[in-house]
Order: sequence, then C-alpha cells, then structure tokens
Amino acid sequence: GKQKDDNSKKEMEQFTRNLEKMVSQSRQDDSPEELRRRLPPLPPGMDWEDFGIDPYDLDYDDLRHTMRVMKKSGPGDRFLDFFKMNRLWNRKKTTHAPAPTPPPPTYNQRMTWGSNKTEQQRAWTLPVLVQPDEVDEPIPMETEDNEEEIILIKSDAEFYRVTEQTSDGSLKHHSILKMMSEIPDSMIAKGSTQTKHQASSTFNLFMGDVSGSMSGYWPSVVSGWNAHVRPTLCGRTAIMTFGAEVTTKRSGSTRDCYEITQRDFDSSSTDLTGGLQAIVEEVYKCKEKFINVFFVTDGSHNATQCQPDEVIEKMKAPEGKICDVFVLGAGSGFPVQYSVNIRSRLHSGRSNLPTIFWAQSYTDMVTQMKDIASHLGQTGSSNTMKLNIP
Repeated sequence: GKQKDDNSKKEMEQFTRNLEKMVSQSRQDDSPEELRRRLPPLPPGMDWEDFGIDPYDLDYDDLRHTMRVMKKSGPGDRFLDFFKMNRLWNRKKTTHAPAPTPPPPTYNQRMTWGSNKTEQQRAWTLPVLVQPDEVDEPIPMETEDNEEEIILIKSDAEFYRVTEQTSDGSLKHHSILKMMSEIPDSMIAKGSTQTKHQASSTFNLFMGDVSGSMSGYWPSVVSGWNAHVRPTLCGRTAIMTFGAEVTTKRSGSTRDCYEITQRDFDSSSTDLTGGLQAIVEEVYKCKEKFINVFFVTDGSHNATQCQPDEVIEKMKAPEGKICDVFVLGAGSGFPVQYSVNIRSRLHSGRSNLPTIFWAQSYTDMVTQMKDIASHLGQTGSSNTMKLNIP
C-alpha cells in the first residue's frame, strides 16, 4: 500500500527530473530522431501517450509544453502535476451513490487524453449527413411588357464576316465574334438576389493548428486572415482550433465572428487527427449547401497514437453539398501528401483550386492568405449575357 505509493512517487519524481534535464539540453532544431534517442526511461506501467507525447513524432516545443504542465504547481508537487495532463486520472473519487446517467458527451468530452482517446478516435466513423436546405433560384427581372431588356454597352468586342472559297469553287460565309476582354461594371450585379441567396446558404469553417510548433506562424495567420480572407467572407462562419483539444472559439454570421485573434493560440500539443474528425463532423451536420473549409497546420501530430491517415481514409465528400477545401501548410516539412489526400476525398467544389497553399517560411503566410482570398473572390454570382448580332 503506502510503501508502493511512495516508490511510485519517487520513480515519477526521478523521471520528471530526467525529462527536465533532457529538455534543457535540447535545441529547437533537433530532429525527432535525436530527441527520441535522448528520451529517459519511462516509469513502470506508464506509456508516452499518457504524457501527450508521440515518440515517433517528437517536437521540441511540445516537450517544453509537457514540462511546463508537469512543473506548474512547484517542485514539491510534481507527481500530482503530471496527472493534471490527463483528465482520466483527475476524476474525483466518491463513496456516494453513483450519479445519474450523464447526457451523451460532446465532441471534446469524448475525445479525452490517453489510450481511451486513441481507441475512440480509431473507432470513429462518418457522422450522419444532414441534407442542405433548399436554395431557391432567383427570379429573373422582366420588363413591363414581359420582354427581355436590351442594353447597349461600350466594349472592345468586334464582329467580323469572312468569306471562304472551298475546294469545289463555292463560297462559304462565316461570322466571327471577338469577345470583350472584360465584363463592364454595369453588367455585374452587386448585392443581387443571387448574392443574398449564396450568403444565406454558405458556411465557412476555419480550423487552425494552435500547437507549440505553430508559435512562429500564428501571428502571420492572424494578420493574413483578418486583412485578406475575412473581408471576402459571407454567410455563417465558425472559427475552430485544435491543439491538445478541438475548440470552437466563435461562430455566427456577424463580422466579429469572422475574426481570428492571438488569444486563440494556446501552444499545446497537437491532435491533428481530432482536428480532421471535427472538420468532417461540421461539414456533415451543417445545413448550408456551399461550404468553404480553411485548414491551417504544419502537419505534425503527437497527442494520440491514432494517426491522421486513419481518418483521411474514412473521409467522403458530402453528397448534395458543394465543399471547397483550402489546405494551408506551414513550414518546409509539411507533409504535402496529407493535402492531396484530404482534397481528393472531401473536396467536391471547383476543380481549379490549388491542391495546397504552402507557407514554407513565416514570411510566406500572409502571401498565401492573400492568394486564398483571391480564389474566394472568384466564387461570386454568375452572370449570363445574350448577344444580339444584327
């Protein structure tokens, strides 16, 4: 009993000191292989996953975060501090009668730390697909006489008549129209009924990586998004992040719901698998027909042993919805194949969108956000013209 508990505590304290020493002697540019080689032995009966660490995908910033959590209450209480990382160890024990059956868990509640979280992620399946609300087509405007309106415009369009002599000596006449180089402003319907319909049936989902390894990129994510992408959005928007947990920061149709802030960043570990599962759940349960998914990550995962590939393989485009997926990779080591696989399975929108937007350095992030915004600007209402040639 007591002797065994004392031994376990001493083993944990010794492990904490060894891990702290290892982290203090490490550098940010150390490779995962080098970090793994220097890891201290685990206490009996423990697993690296219990610490939120994947030994095969180590990250210096995540190791430092682990140490901060373990040391939070001071040197005299390190054994208890470690268990604060794992809510499964932190539940209060009681001798009272069992509590009533709780309501079904939310997404974040059922994705808990440790082996239980890994098992639940591996058992995850596609959610029930909610069909989008019907979108009424706008009624075309007609004149009082119920005739099509004829508008004369100035443009650089040109019309040619060409005569061709065939091999048998007969003549053929051809008409060639050189189209205008750009559509005049007067023909672009601003604030039209169609634009309003698109706004009411559009859902924008931002899912951002807020793990420690993204600390250098996040300020540029905030400035690039707010300056370039945010002004182009319409409809309902959800700002979500994933680190140790998946969190909804804000959601709604007002402009302040579209904003990303520095406070959204928590420098925790990385549950990329959970972030991908949350994206699919949000896409499937929304009632909007048009969906824009913005996924920003450096591609690392270390919170569970359920790898992102296991979720990507289960992805399937939402039938009846149009989903444009914008994957923004951070860092030169971003696994590009993730982006290719996610796009091939979840994307059901425009074929001309780039497979990946890639910020290989901190300074590239704003440029890539600007590029995303330019592609969003190409999704406006379509206009049809009838040309009458005398």
